[in-house]
Amino acid sequence: MKSILFYILFLLGQLPCALGQFQGVDTLFNTSELIFFSNPERNSFRDFLDGNPDYLALIAHINPDIDSRELGLYRERVNEIIEDIRSNKFDHLNEVKKIDRIEKYVSTALLVNYKNEADFDDMFRLGDFNYFTAAAIYSFILDRLGIPFEIYELPTHVYLLAYPETERIIFETTRPGYQFFMFDHETRTNFVKFIHEQGVIDNITYQNNSTRDLFQQYYFADYGLSIREMIGMLYLNSAVEYLIAEQTQNSYSQLEKAFICYPSYKSQYMLLVQLNTYLINMDYRNLMDLGYLIKASRLINYGISREIMDGFLFDIVEKILVQEEDTEGFKHIYDYLQKYIQDRELMDNFTFYYLYERGKLEFNNTRYSKALDFLEPAYKLRPEDEHIQDLLTRSLGGYSILVSPARVLEKIQIYDTSFLAIADEGIYLMVKLETYLSLFGEAFQLQDGKAGELYMAEFENLMGTNPEIESNNALIGKSYSSAAIYYYRQGQLKKSRQVIEKGLIYAPDNIELKLKLASFK
Repeated sequence: MKSILFYILFLLGQLPCALGQFQGVDTLFNTSELIFFSNPERNSFRDFLDGNPDYLALIAHINPDIDSRELGLYRERVNEIIEDIRSNKFDHLNEVKKIDRIEKYVSTALLVNYKNEADFDDMFRLGDFNYFTAAAIYSFILDRLGIPFEIYELPTHVYLLAYPETERIIFETTRPGYQFFMFDHETRTNFVKFIHEQGVIDNITYQNNSTRDLFQQYYFADYGLSIREMIGMLYLNSAVEYLIAEQTQNSYSQLEKAFICYPSYKSQYMLLVQLNTYLINMDYRNLMDLGYLIKASRLINYGISREIMDGFLFDIVEKILVQEEDTEGFKHIYDYLQKYIQDRELMDNFTFYYLYERGKLEFNNTRYSKALDFLEPAYKLRPEDEHIQDLLTRSLGGYSILVSPARVLEKIQIYDTSFLAIADEGIYLMVKLETYLSLFGEAFQLQDGKAGELYMAEFENLMGTNPEIESNNALIGKSYSSAAIYYYRQGQLKKSRQVIEKGLIYAPDNIELKLKLASFK
């Protein structure tokens, strides 16, 4: 079964990638959220992230069954091999002879039988190895001996190049051509499409070259890897093992660690393929599934587009809030995502979807005050959005019917300074007009002439600048009648008549005002 691992790894592909393109990949993953399968693995990986790597421990503990005792035995064996290599004036040997000695001692001690399915620990127990495990042990020993090297991954095997700047001596980890891999058309097409979407090849190159040629050019390109990337390849290998065993969560956990160690298009591609599987089958009420959505949000610009993430978040709003109207359940989901999604633009978009749809839900149920509680902050996020402007003003209109004019005025005073995009909206202007109408009518009824005149002036100024707005005929009659009565009782008969005549300008057919005017004749 394990021989299949190598086929899958190579089918997923590799690219010549300047690691600078992936600078800061450690920050794409919250290290406290990384899943480890043993405490020794956790400790060795964290030491590695802290800049104190123990490469042998890190390599060995990819296998969770290797405990501290076994690692100690492996370390002793490696130390013995290194001591044997260093004996007999090793430091005085030329570069070629040094490599000959290293290859002789390591192959005699650990690399006895080539087996595709061998694990790292099989070298120490049985002498079984494959090109991944052989490359790993050579990398560790060369690193300990201070010999510069690079690792190269080809379609048939992995090999090391010692002294890459001078002698360029090759360490073969198995016989070249020992394995042969065939790539079907779908694999080549998907891979080339992926690197095109990532901007590795431009449109002209993509259109003017065959898929086969582009695949050959980029898939098999040589570029040197370090021991860190070698460990990443081992984590990739482990991820595929778990994938074949249908342990997808474990597979993804290994892929995250692989990408941290080996930030290449190969590991990126595998990570995104696995992540996509989770996202398209996501249960929005499952916190673990939401966790993968959070992980995806950290990969924006690393293969995940903001538009795709917006789509997933909008879908949560649509299904949980709009279709199911589960406001409490949605709030739990929203609070959870808000806590962990760090991309502010993405979270602002999600917040807008939530506030707008929740406001619309409250509006449709005639809970206008509650609707405004959601629509007002939604407007602050997107004041230019015509949908939010329309729903906000209509909610204010409904709100104005249910509460006192004084409370509506409080809203108007805020909106006039902080919600400028709706200042000229017809519904908003109508609400303002009727609010001032009601307020000056009430003020005159309460014998508060000063307030009455103030609100009457606001109404008349607003009518003067917006003559096209249709006002409430009955309310005009009621409020101007109250003002006329107030002045009449004050003995200001002329003022009382003038008020009635002014009211008839705005509501010429109002019977109440007509009767009052007739009483003066």
